[in-house]
This record gives sequence, structure tokens and C-alpha cells, in this order.
Amino acid sequence: MTPIVTTINEDFLIGARALRNSWLRNSKEGFSFHVIGYGDESFEQTLNDEFDNVIMNPDIGANLPLSYKCLTPNPPMYARILIPSLFAEYEKAIYIDADAVILKSLDGLLAHDMGNNPCAGTPSWSPISREVIGLDNNNQGIMSALIVFNVDAWNRKGILDKCRVAMNEEKYHFKTVVQAVLQYVLGNDWFRLPQYDQVQGGHGTTREQIKNAYLLHFAGTSPWEPIPAELEPYPDHKIWARDLWRSYL
Repeated sequence: MTPIVTTINEDFLIGARALRNSWLRNSKEGFSFHVIGYGDESFEQTLNDEFDNVIMNPDIGANLPLSYKCLTPNPPMYARILIPSLFAEYEKAIYIDADAVILKSLDGLLAHDMGNNPCAGTPSWSPISREVIGLDNNNQGIMSALIVFNVDAWNRKGILDKCRVAMNEEKYHFKTVVQAVLQYVLGNDWFRLPQYDQVQGGHGTTREQIKNAYLLHFAGTSPWEPIPAELEPYPDHKIWARDLWRSYL
């Protein structure tokens, strides 16, 4: 059973529920669902009551960078880099953000021959130089909302330790934090999934792209949060994406 893993604090519990329900409906066969949670004993009890496989408060082992998107240390954002060590007995593991839902069986993601690449993901729309301020690298980096880990290659190449060194020692400013750290450490050493394997509910994604994707992820405002007044009126396709997400609650 290949693990599907999400990482949350209490604010993202509703997202984990929708993601779990989308796994049950669309991709249960051959996969197990796991939650890495950060919080107090009460939140741990809530997670253990709701989910079968819970890991609480694993130590990232590094200073957690801050940015305009992350004003305080945010362990759930970084915990995805621990997955290959926490699930070292598996060949592959899949990380998915908690503000996403699975739309069809993830078997196709596992079918790719990743070779010696430590992970796979879809390309970010921003070049690395926009994510890692001060680094002269205009290549497209990995988007971190969906990561397929090639567990042995990740662990053998010491990617976790390289991420820790980057967070503790590097002079660069990591704009979007964990995604930027991964882009800096991985460089071009990752397998590129087709662009629309993961689609973005907060961007100009069409219904047809959503229907053909493995994953619907929400960039910007989470789908359970009110639409900010300054963004209204919201385009019909974005409202439709939110309605699709709500169908998994």
C-alpha cells in the first residue's frame, strides 16, 4: 500500500477531511492515507479519533525560514521533507497539500519511471530565481503541493540533510519557504510530471483541465475560507472548483 501523506495543524483539519474523503472515493485501492499533525494533546486525540494513521509533531531538525507567506515558524509546511525517512520501507510515497482533493486514481503517478530522481512533481509557474531571492537560476522549479517521493533515491542522496543545511546556513531569502527550499536543493534533479496532472483552483484553470487531472489544489485562499471581498466577483470556473471541493466534505 503506497502511503498518501498530508501535513496539518488545527487550521487545516477540514482540508484533511476532504482530502481523506477524496482518497476513499477516488483512489483507495493500493493506497493508505496518513496524517502528520502538529498541535497539543487535544488535537492529537482529535486526529486519532478521525484518522487511522497519525504521526504527531515530528522534529524537522532545522531552523524554519519565515517569509511574507509564513510570519511564524510553520512545521506542517516543512514536514513533507521528512516523509521519505518516516516511510523508508516503501518504494514510493505521495505528499499532497491539505487544501487539495484527489480526482482520480493515483496509479498513473506511480507508473512513471523516475530513474535516479529523488522525487517528482509538476513545474512551478515561477522560475527558481523568483522563489529563492538572490539566486541566479531561471529554471522552472518543482511545485510542492504534490510530490511523489522516490524514497530510496531521496534518502540515498541525503536530500533531507541538504534541506536542513540550506535552512540553517544559506544566505538566500526563501520567498515561498518550503517550495523555495526544495527548489534550491533539488535544482534540476527531479522528475517532471505533465503540467496538468495537478491543477490550481485559484488560477485560470478550466473545467476540462480539472476533469483530466489527478489533483485539484487551491492556490491562494483555501477553499473552506470566505472569498476575500477584494477578489469578488469570483469567476464561475473558480466557484465551480470550490463547489467540487465541498462535495468531498
